Amino acid sequence: MTISKRTLLALALLTLGLAIPAHAAGEDDLKVSRIRQESPDSGYLFFDITIITNGHPSCTALSATLISDAKKVAIAKFEIYRPNPLFSWAAFSRGTMIPLQPATWTITAVRCASGNRELNLNGAVAQIRIDRSEIVNAGNLVLDVSVLKKATFFTRAEIAEQAKIGEPSPDTVAAWRARAPETYATAKRRTFTIAHP
Repeated sequence: MTISKRTLLALALLTLGLAIPAHAAGEDDLKVSRIRQESPDSGYLFFDITIITNGHPSCTALSATLISDAKKVAIAKFEIYRPNPLFSWAAFSRGTMIPLQPATWTITAVRCASGNRELNLNGAVAQIRIDRSEIVNAGNLVLDVSVLKKATFFTRAEIAEQAKIGEPSPDTVAAWRARAPETYATAKRRTFTIAHP
């Protein structure tokens, strides 16, 4: 039977009367601490967006615009992972964590990348309530996009979006746990409410 170095270290520290914390603070945990000092009412929202067409991922979310019921605007930027940046434009989102003041927030626009093109999806798709100092994991907002009319030289494409709630990918969850283990560990699960036209 082999024992890992971490287990041996934990045993040694316990013998000395010390203990290893359950979560070591990540880079985003330190940002949360700084923001909380300046704005103790601020809440935090973990979420991801997946954009699909005909059942397949078609566009990688780069950012989302959120507007509160008090007309405040926030821009959430997603962590993008490119597995083979030298040979492919393929990219995958690893979600985002954004500080938000207590309010009901609506996603009104999503900017995404499809290959080497960037697209903008406009229109209210979902909303969520953030209470004072609350940390929320809203999961994965899946936008199913249908092209009603292709773009021409003279006209823009016409598209329709249908939103639903899904689970974040294991890669996204692993990224949140790596970047903000302390904050993510205390997040409560509350999904978006889908906005209907």
